Amino acid sequence: MGSGLQAKKKLIAKTLLLSFILGLGGFGLFLFFFPSRPQSSVSSLRVPNQGEIQVLNGCGIPGAAKEIQFFLQDHGFDVLECKNADYWNFTETIVVSRKENMQIAKKIAEVLGTPNIILLTNKQIFFDATILVGKDYSHLIQREN
Repeated sequence: MGSGLQAKKKLIAKTLLLSFILGLGGFGLFLFFFPSRPQSSVSSLRVPNQGEIQVLNGCGIPGAAKEIQFFLQDHGFDVLECKNADYWNFTETIVVSRKENMQIAKKIAEVLGTPNIILLTNKQIFFDATILVGKDYSHLIQREN
């Protein structure tokens, strides 16, 4: 009877040891396939903070609004919406101020290098500005390159 108990204890010990080794191996594989990412320093993070911007593709060229979105985000603007406009016949890009205070819209127009800026308020729209992307968009975003 004592040897049966010792055999059970050895079996349990071997099972625990094998489980531990397999667990370590699994953890090692996890670390191999999912390495930790280096932490960014706070000073290198850029948080957009200029206005709440809507970008509408008004020229019908696929990806035009996204290019303007990325360009504006690179310049610190907070683009909250990017989609197609109702009409695709804009030859020039227009910055529409949605607020009486046109400060944000003027900054956007300056960054884009367009003189086309208008005031069109609407209490139903919560954006500070809407960009209607025209066919001239690629010229506007390539000026800096």
